[in-house]
Amino acid sequence: MTLREGVQAIGAQRLGRAAEALQLGLLQSLPPRPAGDPIIRVFPAWPNNWDATFRLLARRGFLVTSSMQGGRIRFVEIHSQLGEVCRLRNPWPGAPVDLYRDGQRSGTLKGSLLEVPTRTGETIWLLPAGVRPEQVRVRVP
Repeated sequence: MTLREGVQAIGAQRLGRAAEALQLGLLQSLPPRPAGDPIIRVFPAWPNNWDATFRLLARRGFLVTSSMQGGRIRFVEIHSQLGEVCRLRNPWPGAPVDLYRDGQRSGTLKGSLLEVPTRTGETIWLLPAGVRPEQVRVRVP
């Protein structure tokens, strides 16, 4: 589709670029170097004053759900479709992160890069230390 198709026609390629820009602002899962392991980053290029909630697919079969309100990331939920190791840039830099597996607290992670082995079909939650999933759970259509 291009403007040559009519007065109100919109180019499909431009719409695709807009969707790509939106996704890259919310979620990135690129490797740091060619043939490297992808690292998930949530809200890497999203304005802090824009509230948003999303559910998007990341590389290696991870369905990622997250929410930002008032410039703070509230939670990161990751559903592993393939059972890979999940590598995530810590959304709360310098702070410990509580890990929940299928609703049960499983430990605390530290550092700028969080690595979590997953099982196929498993859902993990990453939260700021001291926050429980029921405190931040939101419904994402």
